[in-house]
Amino acid sequence: MQLLNNSGKPDDFILSRNERTYADLATASGLEEIAKYAQAVGIHKNLLVPRDSSGKLRSPTSLGLTHG
Repeated sequence: MQLLNNSGKPDDFILSRNERTYADLATASGLEEIAKYAQAVGIHKNLLVPRDSSGKLRSPTSLGLTHG
């Protein structure tokens, strides 16, 4: 399982000085890469339904609809 947070980067990326972030992994190409090693993705709720600067819910993203 690969967890995707709404900010930052995985610890192994930090340790290996990999510049990519969770946002990079949440792209179509990032999800294709994850599919090579993980059977599931745990997505932070704010990546599915983002919030505006005042904390109000915005329209859902298509991230939760992406599957192979």
